[in-house]
Amino acid sequence: MATSHKRVKRSKDENTGVDLQSLSRGQLIELTKRLGARLARVRVAHNKIVLENQVLEELTLVDPLTGVGNRRAFNMWLSEEVDRVRRGIGLPVSLALLDLDHFKMINTNHSHVGGDAVLGRIGKLLRQFLPRATDRVARFGGEEFTLILPATGSNDALRLVEKLRVTLEETPIEITKPCVKPLLVKVTASFGLVTWSQETAEQFLGRAAQALQVAKENGRNRVHQS
Repeated sequence: MATSHKRVKRSKDENTGVDLQSLSRGQLIELTKRLGARLARVRVAHNKIVLENQVLEELTLVDPLTGVGNRRAFNMWLSEEVDRVRRGIGLPVSLALLDLDHFKMINTNHSHVGGDAVLGRIGKLLRQFLPRATDRVARFGGEEFTLILPATGSNDALRLVEKLRVTLEETPIEITKPCVKPLLVKVTASFGLVTWSQETAEQFLGRAAQALQVAKENGRNRVHQS
């Protein structure tokens, strides 16, 4: 008589290659714990990579000298704010473009090292001055900085920027050099200030630049609002 032999398909764990049917209950529990620990380590490693990528992305948006946003960050922030108000989300947004007055003289009298020190301290002062986390400060280039003020109408923006102008004027900047007594340098700035009015981000920035030019032509150390 022919004997029929049925082949039993064994179940193996795809991760370990272990024949699960040959394991006791205790061994299955131990295997489950080991797999759980391995998955936990994978999740931790993944989260670490995600966090590191976020940090790197943030660093690409920061001006290393001043600690404020760089030009790339400014372009991104301005586009976001203009898009928000164009879609009717939030209150009006104001924009200020400021230029440190006669900055070339600081570089001439105190070297570029001294000039960099001044820029670094101005960046810190601007970050500390703006009261809200939603306000954005960026270095536009050279000695120019920008302030994006969300949910801020023209009157409130003018009061805030004029207060900032006075604060800069009344806050001497200390320059330190090796083997030299620290020097206090007076720094002032000219401001062009605008509030968004049914325009593109490029047009918005262009009006701020025009307002800044008027402030400089009218004697500097002043705010011109357009």
